[in-house]
Amino acid sequence: MRLIVHSPVDEPAILLQRVFYGTGSDSNQIISRTEAALDPEKLADARRISATHLPWSEENPGWGFDGPLEQGAWITATVDLPFNDHLSNPFLHTYHPDHDNLDARFENELAQGAESYSVVREIGVLVDAPGTNFMGRISGGQTLIGDYRETFRIIGLPRAGGTNDTRTFEVRGVFRLDRISDIPILTDSL
Repeated sequence: MRLIVHSPVDEPAILLQRVFYGTGSDSNQIISRTEAALDPEKLADARRISATHLPWSEENPGWGFDGPLEQGAWITATVDLPFNDHLSNPFLHTYHPDHDNLDARFENELAQGAESYSVVREIGVLVDAPGTNFMGRISGGQTLIGDYRETFRIIGLPRAGGTNDTRTFEVRGVFRLDRISDIPILTDSL
């Protein structure tokens, strides 16, 4: 699984669905949220890097972590997938009548949990200190490793007392982030 994390100077890190890396209109190398910031004459040399497990949106705002990406810090970001979002919710299938979130006449949207569920993904990373072995010493801050934890909450039908049917799943593992650029800002910040 690919994680794209932008780490601005003295600000919280940002989890992104995609970034564009290439030459900007001013002939400098840039990192951007959108292709529009790139020089159209040099698109063939530009690169788009995507994380397909995150929801796509045209604006590509990303999801803010609750702190900077730094060694020893546990940071989390929350990704919401609303039950009625056809672009990102894995429970919705626009052309399947049992999973389109519409009534039998295809006129009214159904309630959360009838055919589709909201999904809340809490993504957390803990960056380890560099190792004392050979690889840890030569990585020079270009590679970060650590613990990855993601909690999925699947939220269904409303119940009495203001609660919902909810199932929770947790995934744990390790991650490795490789720096692709030293450029400290996104050219088209929101």
